[in-house]
Amino acid sequence: MPISNGSLVTMKSGKAVGTVMDIVHIDDLLTEAIILWDGESFPRRTDIRQLREVTTDSPKFYKSMN
Repeated sequence: MPISNGSLVTMKSGKAVGTVMDIVHIDDLLTEAIILWDGESFPRRTDIRQLREVTTDSPKFYKSMN
């Protein structure tokens, strides 16, 4: 399933969990997601290629739920 507004995502490294607030198409090669990362007050832009959707087996998913 593609990443879209409202998706719960993590960095491919698995270091953070966040919620996608918006998708911004910069050009044919670059699409960024505006994400509110868990524990941060302000959203950040991240290259969508660095993200994956959170699954229930993601370790950071469980930590963010506690």
